[in-house]
Amino acid sequence: MKYLTPCVMMTVLTGCQSVSSTPSQKIIGVWESEIGGFPITHEYGESTVSIPGHEAVNYEIQDDVLTLDTVGASERIISFPSEN
Repeated sequence: MKYLTPCVMMTVLTGCQSVSSTPSQKIIGVWESEIGGFPITHEYGESTVSIPGHEAVNYEIQDDVLTLDTVGASERIISFPSEN
């Protein structure tokens, strides 16, 4: 029993750690936003983002900074607040 408890705790903690995902994994999908009062739909893939009717643009995420691969590359801070 003395050795079983630490093993169980390590398994639980490892399981929790593997469930959390990185910003680059969380951003993949379809997102809606608003620019100047107009709704816009963005679709993020693993390395590109697109807006319907426009060419896809490459992007990169380092920690919580999203950088678009465009002329005058723009950076955005991204966050995913919990739903608690």
